[in-house]
Amino acid sequence: MADLYAQALEEFNKQNNAIYEFRKILDSNTKTTAEMKETSVKFENRIAELDKTIKNLEEEIAKEKALNTIGNAAVKPENKHFFNYIRSGVVSPELKNTFKNSGEVVIGTNSQGGYAVPTEVSDEIIKLATKNSVMRQLCRVLSVSTPNYSELVDTEGTQSGWVGETSPRPQTAGPTLSSVNPVMGEAYANIYASQYALDDIKFNVAQWLVTSAEKAFRLKEEAAFISGDGSNKPKGLFANTITNEDDDNRDFGKLQYIPTGDADSLPSTESLILDLFIDMITSTKIEHLANAHWLMNRSIKGKLLKIKDSQNRYIWMPSVVFGQPDTLFQYPVAISDYMPSEGANASIAAFGDFYKAYTIVDRLGIYTLRDPYTNPPFTRFYTSKRVGSMLTDSEAVKVLMCKES
Repeated sequence: MADLYAQALEEFNKQNNAIYEFRKILDSNTKTTAEMKETSVKFENRIAELDKTIKNLEEEIAKEKALNTIGNAAVKPENKHFFNYIRSGVVSPELKNTFKNSGEVVIGTNSQGGYAVPTEVSDEIIKLATKNSVMRQLCRVLSVSTPNYSELVDTEGTQSGWVGETSPRPQTAGPTLSSVNPVMGEAYANIYASQYALDDIKFNVAQWLVTSAEKAFRLKEEAAFISGDGSNKPKGLFANTITNEDDDNRDFGKLQYIPTGDADSLPSTESLILDLFIDMITSTKIEHLANAHWLMNRSIKGKLLKIKDSQNRYIWMPSVVFGQPDTLFQYPVAISDYMPSEGANASIAAFGDFYKAYTIVDRLGIYTLRDPYTNPPFTRFYTSKRVGSMLTDSEAVKVLMCKES
């Protein structure tokens, strides 16, 4: 674990050094335009490479932390029968009784066949997914036990007023409440292991199940949380209606966009780009600024890294502490590869309080069904979980969209 931390810190320092070296070159004004362009491309490639290395190391650190928990779960008497089923396919009477008593036997159903993964193991899958998922880190995450979960949200705000000490208290208008329900979907992963591996007593079945399922779920979820269409999957934050109406004139459930002024890209001048990102901040209400973040992909990050303000200061501030995000205008920046790049009507960046804006809902329980017949000598494990999402405050996040107006 200590070696992983040291390696991650070394890569983090390399990234900061690369940024500073590039900025020195920009400041020197000794190179031609062609040389600067070539240097810029090399710099962006180097930053992307270091970003990927750091992300991989962070994933390895998270996995290492999960090992102890997983190992303890695997040796518990009540869980041993489950992992014996994973290895051998034997459904012992003890396994049947354990799940019969808990109400979690679902073998034979079409939608959720298999046995429930032990709670400690399913919890680690969710923890790892949260550690490695940008949207799960930024947004509110709930675990629920009912398929019919809903929330009431105040779409206009409760009215209030001022009165004198002895003045009558006139009745104020009540809040306008709307019920919001998560759009749910079933994420599944077909995980394969050879029977030789399963028969090997040193093969860590619990660790393999957690890391394989987490990676498969996370990649699908992250894309869905950003742009999912809501068809058998969560509805993505940016799949909601996005208009140019401001907060005072926009209906609940619609996000506001700030147009780039160009049909398919950022403006060509740095000052206009700066104005756009400032507009995103100033169009956001004060109550949403305390926990505000930026969200964008690496290509947009690469463009912003080079920009200076009117005082010749870089607007992008690289973090000097490992594990802490970079900042843009003093607000933390989150990077997701699933955010769009420049293009017609593309939502290329967002700003605001994602925790208030968007809620991810996990239905308790992860299930796995063992299948040694479909592709021998490999054994397939059909593993599934229910997850959904909902927009809970459409004023909390602003979107930068490639549009002329």
